[in-house]
Amino acid sequence: MKTRAGLFRAVGEPLEVVEIDLAEPGRNDVVVRIVAAGICGTDLHQVKGEWQRPTPMVLGHEGAGVVEWAGDAVDSVAVGDEVVLSWAPSCGHCADCARGRPAACVPLHRAIGNGTLVDGTTGMSLDGATVYRGTAPGAWAERVVV
Repeated sequence: MKTRAGLFRAVGEPLEVVEIDLAEPGRNDVVVRIVAAGICGTDLHQVKGEWQRPTPMVLGHEGAGVVEWAGDAVDSVAVGDEVVLSWAPSCGHCADCARGRPAACVPLHRAIGNGTLVDGTTGMSLDGATVYRGTAPGAWAERVVV
């Protein structure tokens, strides 16, 4: 599946709208058509070079959209639902998640630093090369798989 996204390549370079590839969604995934995405200080830290994270990267950890497809194991949302994407899609299994503190999830914080989802993948590529996600969702795209 292809989508257009705002791609950050390096400090001092303008963001570029490019067509990237999205991995095929799995049974636990949803495809969200992004309707709105925020610009946050977190994104600006990356653009200014104050944080060193892997690039190229699709920024945007705040987004809202509409579910266009849901895997057969997804039971919390359905096609047509309006959703908000969070910067903190916790693992749901670690000690912090079990205590009801998903924002303290260690796997989540590793993923944020690595520019990936909690499972260690990005699901985004350009010409066969990995495209990283800015603070999980990578919402500066027309569509995302989460």
